[in-house]
Amino acid sequence: MTRDADDQSKGSKRLNHLLVAARHAFMLHGYQHVSVDGISRASGVSKETIYRHFADKQALFRAAMQNAAEQFAHDFADIFHGCTSPEAILARCARAIYDRAADIEHPTPNWLVVGTADRFPELSQAVFFDALKSVAPLHAFLDKLARENGVETSVPLTVLAQFGALAVAGPLHIMAGTPPADIDLAARRVARLFIHGYGSDLDDESGKHAPALTFGLPPADPVLPQEEHIAQLMAVARSHFFEHGYRGASLDEIGTVARVGRGTLYRHFGSKKGLFTAVMQKAADNIVARSQVHLSTDRSVVDNLFIAGNAASAILQSREAIQLYRTVSAEAKAMPEVASAIYRRTRARFVQPVAQYLAWCSARNILSLDDPEWAADQFVTLASGGNRYLVLNPPPTDAEREDAARLAISIFLYGFLGREAGAVRSARADQ
Repeated sequence: MTRDADDQSKGSKRLNHLLVAARHAFMLHGYQHVSVDGISRASGVSKETIYRHFADKQALFRAAMQNAAEQFAHDFADIFHGCTSPEAILARCARAIYDRAADIEHPTPNWLVVGTADRFPELSQAVFFDALKSVAPLHAFLDKLARENGVETSVPLTVLAQFGALAVAGPLHIMAGTPPADIDLAARRVARLFIHGYGSDLDDESGKHAPALTFGLPPADPVLPQEEHIAQLMAVARSHFFEHGYRGASLDEIGTVARVGRGTLYRHFGSKKGLFTAVMQKAADNIVARSQVHLSTDRSVVDNLFIAGNAASAILQSREAIQLYRTVSAEAKAMPEVASAIYRRTRARFVQPVAQYLAWCSARNILSLDDPEWAADQFVTLASGGNRYLVLNPPPTDAEREDAARLAISIFLYGFLGREAGAVRSARADQ
């Protein structure tokens, strides 16, 4: 090896070492709380060398995440080698996508892009689409599968994103951080759902003429009035946490704007974390108080799911909910119990009525379900677009939300290619 080639090889290794160190730093602390100085110290690469390769921290972040996506894409492509069934291939894809999204030791953009989407929207979206490109072999496989079943047009990216949403159960891994008891089983269930759906032989009138029963939760508890100065404090704190994040918000500034002293703040909330927790929980309660889902056996399955899906997308894809999820997700690694509580608090009002209704359908063999609660959670994930709108701006329009509900129903009931490739047709406008 010549000296020039040897120097080039050393430079390439040093650069790769820098990108790995940068990725780990961003993963541990979040984009906003990592500095180039810190990355320099962690990697042993001088700031001068870093700035010789990258104009600023954003450029370094993008390169680190692109490097991770390229490594993942290289390994991901191996899934499609060899002869195996489409369902087995998709199960392997689901497991690989989950591992990437949920394991801190793997190159994952999910938590980072959601946490940076408000303050750095262009950067966040660029990383999101880099991640989508890294599963290009899956897109090609779905195109091939569609062509073999008589579909001539390319599979929309929306359908590809919905498979990813199922694989990671939407924002569950970001906020709740609870892995399935059996990850391989979960991946196989995702593959079966995506390919076959739960109602491929469903009669559109199924269940419609049964004695009327309704499924739903009682109205949310009313948000109790607070003392005026505490309500003012929480409103100001919410604005500051949403704008600056937990670590960027100043208690002194919050107290000054709200005209509340530190003594009052600590007496009611104990700490900054206590204030943050109370404010985020109140924001969640305000959001779910607007939601009410009632499903009835005197409607068809499709009609019931459309009601549930449209309601879930209207609330969980609203500007307020997106802001709440982004703010809490950014602190999910430091305060997992807070993020998990917000996740479950906001989704239960949609998941539980759907689970009750699906259990009724399963008991009467209207749908073939082995776990109605899991299926209900996956349906809500599909209807609310997974993590898509936690990254992309602006929030969806009413028409786009209805389209999302229809696509969710198509995949959930009939699978990827069922009912004459209804999922592909439903999403074609988003291509």
